[in-house]
Amino acid sequence: MSLRDAVARNVRDGDVVVIEGFTHLISFAAGHEIIRQRRRDLTLCRLTPDLIYDQMIAAGCAKKLVFSWAGNPGVGSLHAFRRAVEGGTLEIEEYSHFGMVARFSAGAARLPFWTLRDYAGTDLPKANPRIKSVTCPYTGEALATVPALNPDVTIVHAQRRRSGDCWASRRKRHSRRSA
Repeated sequence: MSLRDAVARNVRDGDVVVIEGFTHLISFAAGHEIIRQRRRDLTLCRLTPDLIYDQMIAAGCAKKLVFSWAGNPGVGSLHAFRRAVEGGTLEIEEYSHFGMVARFSAGAARLPFWTLRDYAGTDLPKANPRIKSVTCPYTGEALATVPALNPDVTIVHAQRRRSGDCWASRRKRHSRRSA
């Protein structure tokens, strides 16, 4: 199906949406299609919100952002994100990178939460009340927990594979050449 039809069929106002990918694998086209279709009140989740999420915030698509670090190393600050947070029009929920990965892992494993040591000595649990702690039943140690993340819609950019062309076959051909 076309991207236009996929967004129309799957992304609803108020959904929890994840658009993941790094550098050239960020699905800008999907974000732009969500903007074109004027989706609203979305909770946008991403390890590192980038320019596409900044554009979606500026377009009025987002009510909340769940993230681990906001910015773009090559471009700098996300200006619409900053204006929305300072203006009180965007709710934020911040984790560490590993905290976000742990949330995805818990959701994929159908667990209610994931434990980690990542927040010892940080202020993130004070800033984010969703970061809780439990006592380890084996060691008695206090461990941080993060809730599972189960988005309504997840979009990842994948390149189309040509028949007979995959990493394993390329690797095999390469190893023969270097032998």
